[in-house]
Amino acid sequence: MRDPAVPKSIDEGTDTYDSIEWLLKNVPNNNGRAGILGISYGGWLTAMALIEPHPALKAASEQAGVADMFLGDDFHHNGAFR
Repeated sequence: MRDPAVPKSIDEGTDTYDSIEWLLKNVPNNNGRAGILGISYGGWLTAMALIEPHPALKAASEQAGVADMFLGDDFHHNGAFR
């Protein structure tokens, strides 16, 4: 998660915000609303998008997201990145 005290810091949530902004400006005939979904790691990304959501984000479906990124998942083992 980014440090809000650092103005130019980024994370998965800011990436999602920027992606939604880009889509709204570049996809013709959109209705100004966006949704996001994800399963497993994508579910975690969906949850991160909800911390500081884009105003156009109206629906989110997080499914089987990672509960703990450091213990018992595929990326880390007891805090150590594999």
